Amino acid sequence: MLRLLTFLSLVLFGQVGVEVVEKPKEEPATIRAVCTRVLDGDTIQYTKPDGSQGTVRLFGVDAPEMSQRFGKEARDRLEELVLNHGILVILKGKDRYDRELGEVYAFHPKGKTGIRYVQSWKEKGKHFVAVQEHLLEDGLVWHFTKYSDSAEYQTIQNDAKEHRRGIWQDARRVAPWDFRNGARVETAIPRNVESIRETDTKVFITRTGSKYHRAGCRYLSKSKIEIPLSRAKSAYSPCSKCRP
Repeated sequence: MLRLLTFLSLVLFGQVGVEVVEKPKEEPATIRAVCTRVLDGDTIQYTKPDGSQGTVRLFGVDAPEMSQRFGKEARDRLEELVLNHGILVILKGKDRYDRELGEVYAFHPKGKTGIRYVQSWKEKGKHFVAVQEHLLEDGLVWHFTKYSDSAEYQTIQNDAKEHRRGIWQDARRVAPWDFRNGARVETAIPRNVESIRETDTKVFITRTGSKYHRAGCRYLSKSKIEIPLSRAKSAYSPCSKCRP
């Protein structure tokens, strides 16, 4: 017993070398797929090699709504970056509409016209473009600071502001989160106010579909995700059967 106590005291006071084995860090959950559709400036759909499909909302950024200035430009730029390209998504959870949130990287052969590789990520010789960083650099999305504290995203946005790229050339720009709340004047900083979407008419989408539906529509038999009508109109088209 005395020997045991002596040994323990030596360990506690650092006089005996004890090898500490660190628990290996868990790899982040990822999706590897092909982007098959771009819904708007910050939402895409994909198909995995096994045929399964899903929707990803770009984490940490917020694009102008399609009815806002630069909404179409943001969607078109996102299409250039990801549509029909292999993508790697590092998952960050899900939003309240059950869409996966993630950092999106798109595979591009080097030298493709219009694609800059300054903000990129490499894996085993493949070259992936960091999609969020590209959109921020072009001034086509806002850094969504309510959900992201990325210093890198903020630095890229500040540079876009300084050079008046995209939305930053519009003196009367309105952040999309304020636009959804009914604001039509310039946004200075993000504001944590209740969204009108909380009281908006509710419709439903499916996990992989491109339409929105009324409750009870037959096309909701396999999946049914509630979404405010204002959001549905910006990214989906109405079902011709149930006519929401």
